[in-house]
Formats: sequence, C-alpha cells, structure tokens
Amino acid sequence: MIDQEKVSNSFKTIIKPDDLLQITITALDIEAVRPFNLAAVNLSSTSNTAVGQAQQQTYLVDTNGEIDFPVLGKIKVGGLTRDETINLLKSKLSPEYIKDPNVNIRIANYKISVLGDVNRPGSYNIPNERITILDALALAGDVRISATTK
Repeated sequence: MIDQEKVSNSFKTIIKPDDLLQITITALDIEAVRPFNLAAVNLSSTSNTAVGQAQQQTYLVDTNGEIDFPVLGKIKVGGLTRDETINLLKSKLSPEYIKDPNVNIRIANYKISVLGDVNRPGSYNIPNERITILDALALAGDVRISATTK
C-alpha cells in the first residue's frame, strides 16, 4: 500500500533548449500588451494572404537558453522553472512597459516517451505539463496482453 502522505505531487518543470514557449501577456491596458502578443499566421504563397486562424506566437529556446522576445530582446530563460520565468518577465515588463502585467507560459512541445510492451511505443506531445501513467498508457494504445510484471 502506498502512503499518500509521502507521495509528492509537486514538481517543477525546468525550461531547456529546444522548448517552444507560448507566452501570453495580459493587463487592463489592452493597447499596452499588444506589442508583446504577436500573432503567428500562415501566408498563402499564391495569393500572399493570411490563411487559417491566427495562433499565438511561440518562442524557441535556443542553445544558449535564450528567447528573443518582442521589445525586450534576448532573455535568458534556460534553467529556470516556469514560475521563475513568469517572475522574470513580470519584472522586465513592469512598470516600464505595462502596469501589473499577467504572464502565462505554456510549453507547446511538452512530450513524454512511453516504452515497453505497449501497442504504440514512442514519444507523444501532450497539451500540458502533467499526465498520469494511465493516461500515458492510453496514448500508447494500452499494455499488450503479452506484457509481464516482475
């Protein structure tokens, strides 16, 4: 039996090179946050027009652990937790650019790997930073009947 008091459900995701960060800045002054929330759109090569829905811009963490953020420029986020990155961005934005900014960060390419005797072993992108072992097994098509426990 597992002693639930000894199990820690808290964890901290560390941002690393090749992470794609989706960063949204909000505040009461909508015009003040506009330069920090760039939309990414696809351009049609034939008509030179935007196609599809606008998506939030993602920022690739480079090999130096930096992102190139609008207006602020290069910011070192590699090695920081999500909360530390939020606090860093807030300190760079307020009060010079935005009064009381709200910063939301999501890792857009967060992935897990499921290995072993499952129907579809491999890597899977997941929409958030938490997944249960049962959800991971469901993504991989469940455990095969031939799997054994030791």
